[in-house]
Parts: sequence; C-alpha cells; structure tokens
Amino acid sequence: MSEAIKKLTIEGFKSIQKLEDFELRSLNVLIGANGAGKSNFVGFFRLLRELIEQRLQLAIATEGGADACLYLGPKITRQLTAKLYFGSNGYEFALAATVDNRMVFVEEATLLKVQDKDLRDLLGSGHIEAKLANFKGEPGSAGNKH
Repeated sequence: MSEAIKKLTIEGFKSIQKLEDFELRSLNVLIGANGAGKSNFVGFFRLLRELIEQRLQLAIATEGGADACLYLGPKITRQLTAKLYFGSNGYEFALAATVDNRMVFVEEATLLKVQDKDLRDLLGSGHIEAKLANFKGEPGSAGNKH
C-alpha cells in the first residue's frame, strides 16, 4: 500500500466522534475554530505512523493512555476504529482499551481488490502491536480471506 490515503473513516479518537468517508487530496488545508479538532485529526496520522512502525503502545502511553485517546473516555466510547483507503485497497482496525490503560486490537484487516473481487484479509485480534508491517510487499498473503 504505497499509494497515498485517498479516503478515511475515523471513529472514537479523542474529540473525533465520527468522521466518515473523508476524502483526502495531495494537499489538504485544515481550517476551523480553536477546539474544533484540527490537532486531533493531525494527531491521528501520528498515531497511525506509530501503529505501522509497531510502536502503538508507546504512542498510547505518551498520549496519556487509552482513556485519553478515546472519544469522551472508555465509558462512552468502547473502541477506536479506522478505515483507510488507498485507491481500491485499504486497511482497517479497531482498538479497545484494556484495564491497564493500553489498547488492544479487536480486529485488524487489509482490504484488497483483485479482479473485481473485494478480499478482506484478517490479520487477527488480541494483539497489542500492528501485524500489518509483517506483510509489507506481500499483498493478499496476510491471513484469512473473507
């Protein structure tokens, strides 16, 4: 997935309750009042980078733990979910807070379009660091197809 992110959905991250099918271009300008969520939107991409580099737990800890990363905290928001699309392919994940204020993958998957068929490769659940990096350069080989 070396293409740029074309569209994304974020749900339950900091002040972002739900941002659905948000289209990105090669240049994006964020405009809004103080407290509108611009910094949290940019912060999502920092979190994503750390997730891909398998430093999710370090990133969560330095942000104040899972409680600080979930929209209105874990009593209101059970999961942080995201879907990222790179052209016709994508990546999605869902993270839930643990009792020790870390986050664990509820689900992680790649989305591949092969000959007009949508393939969803599950990378698993229950792990604390992303498995996506283990499959760089191996499209379609990352798990169980659904």
